[in-house]
This record gives sequence, structure tokens and C-alpha cells, in this order.
Amino acid sequence: DINANGGRDDNAPQMGAEVDEIEVNIALDELLGLRGPILGVVRNLIWLLVFNTAYVGVFAFAPSKLGDAIYHLFGEFAKIEEAVYRIPVLGYIAEGIKATSSRLVERNKEGDLVYK
Repeated sequence: DINANGGRDDNAPQMGAEVDEIEVNIALDELLGLRGPILGVVRNLIWLLVFNTAYVGVFAFAPSKLGDAIYHLFGEFAKIEEAVYRIPVLGYIAEGIKATSSRLVERNKEGDLVYK
């Protein structure tokens, strides 16, 4: 700001800081969706809730339910195993599979193999 004498007027308000502050306020209003009709704010809020719900559903609820299903499935295998041992031929085959898998586990421990 220059006064009538051609010198700089130090008492004149500085517009640079005010313009930056106004731009920040406008940018925040646009970022939050507060500019425009109230229906835009409501729409943005609904989208926020939808995406947060989907995130929690995919990364918390679904793995929990999948784990529960697998746990119950293996619980049913224990009941199936009891039924298999009652049938002589199937019991013999199941016993062979069990013995083979236990030998593999023992060899793994002896040889310090990566397989677990």
C-alpha cells in the first residue's frame, strides 16, 4: 500500500493474510460439504455412514463369522470321526491316515523342518 507521497503506508491493512484465511475457510467448507444446500450435507453424511458400515462389516464382522463357521465345522468333524471309527473298513483307513500324519509331525520335529 502506497500513500499519496509515494511512500509505503505501514498502517494500511495487509490483505495477504486475510485472503489466505478466507481461502482456507472456503476449502474447509468445500471439503466438509457444507457449501450448498443442506441436502448435500445429508447426502455426504449418509455416504459416510454407508462406507463406515461396509468397512466394519468387511474387516470385522465377516472374518468373525467365517472363523465361527470354521470352528463349528471342525467340531462337527469330531462327531464324524466317531461315526467313521464305528465302520470297520473306514475306521482302518482313518487310523492309517492318523498314524501317517503323526509320523510326519514327529519327523518334522526331529529334522527341524519348516513344515508345521
